[in-house]
Amino acid sequence: MKTYNIGIIGYGGFGKFLHHWWSKLEGIKVTAVSDRSLKDESSQEFRIYCHWQDLLENPQIDIVSIATPPALHVEIACEAM
Repeated sequence: MKTYNIGIIGYGGFGKFLHHWWSKLEGIKVTAVSDRSLKDESSQEFRIYCHWQDLLENPQIDIVSIATPPALHVEIACEAM
């Protein structure tokens, strides 16, 4: 079974909620998150990006989960496609 790598854009309360539940699924691995508030953070579990555009450039990401404020969804979703 293939493992799908997920990148979460927006890592506030809802992004963390999604991470929690994505990580419980077989064949799914959260490999990256993007949030400006994490610029000085590090993680052994996933890669951290300050800019969502950098996360989208990672060729290992199979699925992008957008957990930003709704007003930002259109721009990010269009870029992700």
